[in-house]
Amino acid sequence: MYEELNRQETKLSAQRRRAELGTSLAMIAHEIRTPLTSIQLAVEMARRARDRVAAGASLKRAEAEVKRVDRMLESLLARSRAGEKRTEIRRVADLADRAVEFIRLKYGGRIRVRIVRDYGDEALIRCDPDALHQALVNIMDNSVKARNENRPLRIEVRSAVQAGFVTITIRDNGRGMSHQEVSGLFERFSTTGAGGTGLGLRIAKQTVEKYGGTIRLDSVEEAGTTAIITLPTSEPGRRR
Repeated sequence: MYEELNRQETKLSAQRRRAELGTSLAMIAHEIRTPLTSIQLAVEMARRARDRVAAGASLKRAEAEVKRVDRMLESLLARSRAGEKRTEIRRVADLADRAVEFIRLKYGGRIRVRIVRDYGDEALIRCDPDALHQALVNIMDNSVKARNENRPLRIEVRSAVQAGFVTITIRDNGRGMSHQEVSGLFERFSTTGAGGTGLGLRIAKQTVEKYGGTIRLDSVEEAGTTAIITLPTSEPGRRR
């Protein structure tokens, strides 16, 4: 009897490890897909460019994304070896603008998207800039995928500072969701979109929480969805 219990426990432990590995690999693949998409689009724009200046700008963007993939892989290896995480102090406005640029690059010309930005007071945060960029892209990408086909898509990206924290708000006027749908979106492989992996918001949540922040979603069916990210601010030379 005890031998059978031990055998079953060993089997369940092995299954859990395989499930965790599978989830980790899926999340890594999801994160790498974004810069690869950016590289593909930038190269295509360079190919179609009518002058060397435009082609050079597109290739420079592709080169930057190649370097980002390399940093992501280096960070992954470092964490697997010693639990390290890369952090830098960055302006919230720069991080948000970078995500907006990616969304415009990805969907420009195919989907009409109006993006309104208002960053208020300048805010600095300590984070892995590539990881937070990915989190912001995941949220904005969901806004595009959940757009209402009966009206032009509008995405608002705003930030405000209060009491040592910065709040980044991303609001869209898309299809929106029910309370029940929202409650499960941060779970693994949970998605409301056809063909989605359900990992985008999970990755965003893990990233924000890693740096002492929180993220929540508010949504109204047929009216839109709002993602609210709160992160501690930082000061140059001061570690948090």
